Amino acid sequence: MLLAGLFGGAVNYFLIHQIDDKFSKSYLIFKSLFLGVAAAILVPLFLNTIGSNILSFKQGEPYPD
Repeated sequence: MLLAGLFGGAVNYFLIHQIDDKFSKSYLIFKSLFLGVAAAILVPLFLNTIGSNILSFKQGEPYPD
């Protein structure tokens, strides 16, 4: 989850880097990486809170009749 969050934060940084040049680059990269990691950690927590079973792995036929 940490690597996925860092990847998502890096993608976010490269998307907003060209748009918003009024902040320093170091501020934007750390903000983007932190928000990416926070989002990656909060997704399973949110799914657990709403009672979703999307993360559960079921064995058997993938497409039952």
